[in-house]
Amino acid sequence: MDALNMLGVSYLQKAPKDYQKAFDLFQRAYKSGVDNATFNLGHCYFHGYGVPKDYRMALKLFLEDGGKTCGSLFYIGVIYFHGYGVNADYDKAFDYLQKAKACGQTNADEFIALCYAEGKGVDKDEERALSILLPLANKNDVNAQFGVANIYRNQGNNERALYWYGKIATQFSTASVLMGDIYKSENNIDLAKQYYRKASDYGVAIGEYKLGEIIYDEAMKLERNGWKSDAEKLYSEAFHLFKDASEDSFTPVPGAMRLLQACYRYGRGTEQNAELADKWKNEALKHKDLQTIELLKIEINNK
Repeated sequence: MDALNMLGVSYLQKAPKDYQKAFDLFQRAYKSGVDNATFNLGHCYFHGYGVPKDYRMALKLFLEDGGKTCGSLFYIGVIYFHGYGVNADYDKAFDYLQKAKACGQTNADEFIALCYAEGKGVDKDEERALSILLPLANKNDVNAQFGVANIYRNQGNNERALYWYGKIATQFSTASVLMGDIYKSENNIDLAKQYYRKASDYGVAIGEYKLGEIIYDEAMKLERNGWKSDAEKLYSEAFHLFKDASEDSFTPVPGAMRLLQACYRYGRGTEQNAELADKWKNEALKHKDLQTIELLKIEINNK
């Protein structure tokens, strides 16, 4: 029956892949008691290959595999680390990731480094994390490069953080946002806008929001100084950025909703519309935007 398992693997490796056939074959092999089929079936449940994603079922199968496959140890660690389908358990995550590494699962290194960097399941040790990640980063492992950049940023070493974020900005739009954050913290608004705009051009909602926020503030300054026509142009750009960030289907940004409601309420960049202003205020509250919550408290206290 091992032939069923091997045939299933071939359907995952061939082009085009046939996930449904692979899943069906792994399931048959598993029911027949083929050891490797336990991991392969769990792998399908984890990734949603030929079956809806089910992290609980994946975990059950990986645990059942009992370390016969190094990959099972790795995926158990990942599931506990992220809390996929279960409560996050960093102690278990670190333990299984260490076992996976000892078993030869090299991709466990990045998660182990993350545990050290964030003090999850082990005492925080950023230097230990860097010692794991830097050799991988120097081999152009983009995930390691992102991890190195994050550590340097947390340490306040903006120069090194910008260097590593810059190496991956074309692959990870989030890196452009983080570069914008660093430049903004250094009060280099022009470069902050440049990197937020790069992220915005790729449709990254948080980049749209942060770019819009700067532009909105610039418009308010112009308006206060009597430059209403110029201010309105900037308000219009900010309005569209807030709208896109608020309506993003994957990661809508609560702060953008708050400022979108302000645009509708005061007619900044769009026609005044109290109904839409209230709608987006409620959306911001629903998404737990802290500033909107504080403003609501003030409103209530002033009544």
